[in-house]
Formats: sequence, C-alpha cells, structure tokens
Amino acid sequence: MIQGIDVSHHNGAVDWPQVADAGIQFVYIKATQGTGYVDPMFVRNLAGAAAAGIAHGVYHYLSPMAQAADQATHFLTTIDSKVGQLPPVVDVEPTFADGSNIDLWSRIPMDERVEKVVRFCEAVRLGSGVNPMIYASPSFVEEMLGSDPRLGDYDLWIAEYGVSAPRVPKPFADYRCWQHSELGTVAGAGAGVDLDVWNGEL
Repeated sequence: MIQGIDVSHHNGAVDWPQVADAGIQFVYIKATQGTGYVDPMFVRNLAGAAAAGIAHGVYHYLSPMAQAADQATHFLTTIDSKVGQLPPVVDVEPTFADGSNIDLWSRIPMDERVEKVVRFCEAVRLGSGVNPMIYASPSFVEEMLGSDPRLGDYDLWIAEYGVSAPRVPKPFADYRCWQHSELGTVAGAGAGVDLDVWNGEL
C-alpha cells in the first residue's frame, strides 16, 4: 500500500523534501476547523508538499456546535479551490469542551449529527466539484452516527490503531485511507506523526 502522513500545526515546521526522500507519497493537511479557525501552518504545508511533489489533500475538522453550511463555506473559502490530488476530507471525531470529558457530539441528537456531516459533505461536493471523504473511527461511525446509510455515499478514511487491518463499519463497504498510527516517526516531520496508507491508486 501507498505510505502517507497527515499533518497540522501540531507537527511544527515540516521539511517536505526530507519527507519525500523518506518515501512518503501522500499527505493530508489540516486547513480549517469550525467556522473561523485556519490552521496556522496550512499555507506553508500546502506549498511545501506541492513543491516536494507529494500528492496532497486538505481536511476540515467538523465542529459539532456550528452549522454545517457555515463550516463548509469557511473551508471552501480558505482552500480556494486548492483541493490537491486527493479528495477533500471532513474529520469527524470526539470533541471535548475545555476541562470536560464529555464529547460535545453526544449533546446532539443522532439524526442531527448525521445531518450535519451529510450537509457539510454535500456543500463541499457542490463547491469543489469533488466528492469528499469522511474521516472517523469505527466506533464513532457506529455509536455516534448510527451507521446511517447516507454515509455510504462517501469514501471512508478510517482511524484505527494497533490492528493488522482496520474494521470497516457499516454502511461502508471498504476504506480508501487508513490512519494506522498516531505515534509515527518520519524524517523531516519528526516524531508523533500520524501514519496512513492509501488503499488503491492515488
């Protein structure tokens, strides 16, 4: 399988030529979160990955507490059609309020959770011309989104660690990308890097 990583400002300054020399063939780069946040390393990471010849895509961290349409507008405005070679991604994962261990997604009825994800994906598809991919863990898909059949209209970037192969939750038939570690080490990107593999051709 094709080896990749995903990065945000948490990874600091990335030396993209070194990353390419290390055999990394693709990268997902955090662009936005919620309705106003732009990752401070987004522009630098996007330019660096492109200059190093690494296939790349961009992602948005979906906030459970903001409207999907507003988040999609923020994402599309920020990336300004620079989606890269890979489909754009909506990152859907547990989100905790400061000082709390309660997942904010749990405060929303399940049908509203799914509607938020689907509305965001549809807005991105219409705005970018590319069908987006959903990033989530198997348990999040099952427990927080109820394995809703509408999710199956999108490819899956699955996050599961410490297994020889990821568990693919319904309604997805397979996965397109697998984040198999959050503790990787890659030359040019340092330690504590998310490691991914691509299932199929880029």
